[in-house]
Amino acid sequence: MKKNYINIDGKEIKLSKESIESIKESLDIKEEILVPDNIKIAKTTTNKGIIFNYGQQALFGTDTYFVYSGVFYKPIKCKLTSCKREDLKAGDLAYNSNFKDGCGFKYLSNYCKILENEIYAYISDDTDIIVSSVDVNYWWKVEKI
Repeated sequence: MKKNYINIDGKEIKLSKESIESIKESLDIKEEILVPDNIKIAKTTTNKGIIFNYGQQALFGTDTYFVYSGVFYKPIKCKLTSCKREDLKAGDLAYNSNFKDGCGFKYLSNYCKILENEIYAYISDDTDIIVSSVDVNYWWKVEKI
């Protein structure tokens, strides 16, 4: 059978993109979302972090954040899994956005380390670390593939 077609009573019917999305939504089918190549994620033996400042620094953390400088990490491949903020715990790496589509998941400042309760740290302007508790509508957990 051809892609984007369904067979009903022996007849092939082409589905529109909107119909396919509606069916996926109603069946709760989620496509795997990969962290884009412009975002680099590092992993130590116990923690994942966000590589920034042209690969010269990495943001890690659990209940507080810390930055390693001058250490070069080999990036790992990761995916994003949709979740709720309350599903994330201290030490998790996440992506947040006020837009359901995540704006392509390409913005470094939307990746963050969950610290505690409602607090998280993120990278602003390529090198500044900001600690925030601003409520955001949509969350995705960063997970190693």
